[in-house]
Amino acid sequence: MVGLLAALTGCGGEAAPHWAVEHGTVDVASASIDGYQVWEFFGRKWNRKRSDKQHICSLVQDLSGTLVSDLDGCQGCVATYRVQVSELESDCASGVADEPDYGGVRYLAVGDVPTEQRDLDPYPGRTLGWYLSWDGQVSEFMGFAWQEDVGTADDPHVQGWSPGERYILDPVYAWQL
Repeated sequence: MVGLLAALTGCGGEAAPHWAVEHGTVDVASASIDGYQVWEFFGRKWNRKRSDKQHICSLVQDLSGTLVSDLDGCQGCVATYRVQVSELESDCASGVADEPDYGGVRYLAVGDVPTEQRDLDPYPGRTLGWYLSWDGQVSEFMGFAWQEDVGTADDPHVQGWSPGERYILDPVYAWQL
């Protein structure tokens, strides 16, 4: 929870958001996941330098899901979960994070990193792609998933999607609002 609270610091004032970035962590069990997704909102100039000075606010959500059949769009899918999202906390002004899309994710899937994104892969050979679906029909690639301890002294050197592990969900995209 300390990491979540740190994500909520540095509110940049009451400016209207122009960019949104989604990231998270999930703990994997044999047929379910539990974790958090965080939406961070930034001002208009953020895309130029990606400066924390443009951070406006954050929305932290609880994410839990159960294993289901795979959806279209997930390349080399190894697991798909029907998820429920609920708000935990936010430091956003009223109306900033109220868009239904922020809590409207219905499926999270994990599979291969698409070929066109492999040059951005932070841990080649150790990362997976994470995909989201809002409609329950087609999933879209969102970014990279890797075990929390990859690259540290505690690295378990386990590859793939493994029960008992915590995974970081790192975005490839920022949404222009």
